Amino acid sequence: MKYLLTTLLLILGTAANCLAEETILAIYCQSQDQGAKIYVNHALKGECPADGRVTLFIPPGPTTVEVKKRVDAEHERFFQQQYTAAADRPERIRVSLSKPQLTAEARQARERAAFERDLQAAKQGNLKAMAVMVERYEKGQGVRQNSNQARAWQNRIDETLARKELQKAQAGDIAAMEGMARRYKTGTGVKGSRAEARKWQENATEAKRLAKEREQARQKAARTARQRAKIQAKINAINFTEITDAAMTPPKGDDVITYLTVSPIFTAAGIILDLTSTPIKLTKKNKLTKELEAHAAAWARPNSMVARAYRQQRQSQAEKEASLTIAAR
Repeated sequence: MKYLLTTLLLILGTAANCLAEETILAIYCQSQDQGAKIYVNHALKGECPADGRVTLFIPPGPTTVEVKKRVDAEHERFFQQQYTAAADRPERIRVSLSKPQLTAEARQARERAAFERDLQAAKQGNLKAMAVMVERYEKGQGVRQNSNQARAWQNRIDETLARKELQKAQAGDIAAMEGMARRYKTGTGVKGSRAEARKWQENATEAKRLAKEREQARQKAARTARQRAKIQAKINAINFTEITDAAMTPPKGDDVITYLTVSPIFTAAGIILDLTSTPIKLTKKNKLTKELEAHAAAWARPNSMVARAYRQQRQSQAEKEASLTIAAR
């Protein structure tokens, strides 16, 4: 008998200690929340009843209360509240479920499907998809975070960009040449090489020099072409019968009778004056012709840079005029 009494006292003492280490949590659900699952620190504790009130005994400390009610296969209404439970202070929580939203499982499934799509595109060489893969592995979006994988995808991006830049550089793009020099210097997308970096920088410098020479030749050819056009216009403007033509041009209006009377006199005088001025005009024309021939000497060497620039300019102008003619038709 004494043994049984001692055992009963021990049990009651243990129960009292357990109750002393717990606190009361009262959860109030709304009528439409009936059947919603109640979780405390991610452990299922029951459902919202018809009367809306649930009383729980929980240990003190940081506490997370979650209430979830399934809407369909992928959506649920959700409530969460965090607080610190104290042994000497009961807590009341009133539940207000959110609007329908994706469940955690549905979000994970969609993120995984999006990850697979991005992965396939990245494997096919899509640079945008590769950049997305870097971000996914860095932040753990749709896949477990992995800094090594993020770095590997960034390396693939650099290698892809390096190949494209190399093609441009080999085609003569100066900016791409300088880009390849930097890549070989830093080892970005390619294996670092001082010799290759120096080679591409020298190629870029030489290409800049040639481009500058070509531009200077183009400008010189353009200036010379304008000067030739002006000289040719002056030659074309020389008229050996200028005064005679003016005298023989009938006036308009009531002066026709007067013109018929004095026209022979003016015409004869015009012929005399034109003959008198002919030597001067011939001298001027010969001078302009020699000046035009002097400019033509710039094209004496067909393979000179100036000559090539001039031919390109003339060809471009001819193509433009031809396109305008076709458009006018």
